[in-house]
Amino acid sequence: MGRRTKGVSLVRELEASATARRRLEVILALLWGEIEMAEAQARLGLCASRIDVLRRRMLADALASLEPGRPGRPSKEAEPAPDPLAAKVESLREELEIERVRTQIALTMPHLLKKGGPQRR
Repeated sequence: MGRRTKGVSLVRELEASATARRRLEVILALLWGEIEMAEAQARLGLCASRIDVLRRRMLADALASLEPGRPGRPSKEAEPAPDPLAAKVESLREELEIERVRTQIALTMPHLLKKGGPQRR
C-alpha cells in the first residue's frame, strides 16, 4: 500500500493568488469528477464556456511543461557581443541630455554663457 496523495490540498501549498488557487482547486475537482459543471460555475461565478477555456489552457500548459527536454546540463551560453549600435545610441542619448541641460541653462541664466563668466557688480 502506497502513500496517500494530498489531492486538491496540494494547491494550497503553491505560491499564487487566492483566486488562481481557488480556480485550480475547482477545475481539478471538475476533472476528477468530484463536482459537476453547475457546481463549478456556482463556486467560481463563471459561465461554463469560460471554465472550459480555463480548463483547456491549464491542461495545455501542464502538457507543455511535461515535454521531455534535452538530456544533460544546459550549455553555458557565451555572453553576447556588445552591440555597436546600442553603444552608439547610448552615446547619442548622453550627448542629447547634455545639450538639453545646456539649453535649459542658457534660457534660464544667459549671463553664465557670456565670455568671462558671470559679471560681478
